[in-house]
Amino acid sequence: MFVYAIKISGLPLEIDAKSILNQHFPDSLGESGDAVLTGDQITINLPERDGELFFSKTLRKMGDSFTELSRSGWCFLVLRKRFDEKYKLVASYDESLKIGRRAWRDERHRVEAASESLESFLNKKATAEDMEVLRPLFPKNIGQLLRNKGKSIDAGAEVLQQALPTLKTSDGQRIFSQMQSLYEKRAGKWKNRFGCAWVSVYFLMSVFLAFAIFDGLTSGFSWYGLIAAPIAMIIALLPIIGSAAASFSAVNVWSWSTGFSVLIFFGYYIPIAYVIVRIGFAAFKGEGIATWNKLLSK
Repeated sequence: MFVYAIKISGLPLEIDAKSILNQHFPDSLGESGDAVLTGDQITINLPERDGELFFSKTLRKMGDSFTELSRSGWCFLVLRKRFDEKYKLVASYDESLKIGRRAWRDERHRVEAASESLESFLNKKATAEDMEVLRPLFPKNIGQLLRNKGKSIDAGAEVLQQALPTLKTSDGQRIFSQMQSLYEKRAGKWKNRFGCAWVSVYFLMSVFLAFAIFDGLTSGFSWYGLIAAPIAMIIALLPIIGSAAASFSAVNVWSWSTGFSVLIFFGYYIPIAYVIVRIGFAAFKGEGIATWNKLLSK
């Protein structure tokens, strides 16, 4: 479970604040000292048990304690410790009990959703929705760890344990391994979609190229339309050659500038050029096959 703390901003008069806090959170005053009176941050829940994800009964009990403190006249904020050692405000009992209880209920729902998502990863039944539920709990660099499949499981498990102190190391490794598999599966789908989109663009551009080449053959070289049309279509389907012929026709027949025609007729090759350059550099380092398999999500 998460580490929670409260920050007191107001106390009722003529009341033993320390004894009330000790009644609801008996382990908090050992470290707080005079924090009740000074308004410093007080840790009220420091989970030490290993192997449990979240403690639903503890969360309900904490909510009941917050309600009683607020009804006694306390004004305070409830904070949750994040992965970066900073704290996030999750509930405010400053204004009214109703607002504080609603905010704490929302926090419980978030925690329950995170617990269910973690269980899904442990049971190998996680979906993209589970990934989206958990991502806000972890630092931004977890994306880089997820991309390095098979090489960052220990580091990823350590990140999970920083955000979830009660998580076992073995469970953290299993969860992160499943997160990597799901991330890679989703990335593979996007790569497939990108590949299909590029092929569609290629054939659409072939029609445009064929029109430009046809116009060049009929206007520039005075070919008959019945002869120029099939030849233009065949040339348009040839990589690079079709783009070069269309660019030549656009400059000479349509009076386009050279730079503009090159941009229009060669621009859609940029993604493929990027892939070729990347594989070339990887092959130079002896990692060509691994890079190719990674691009194909194998």
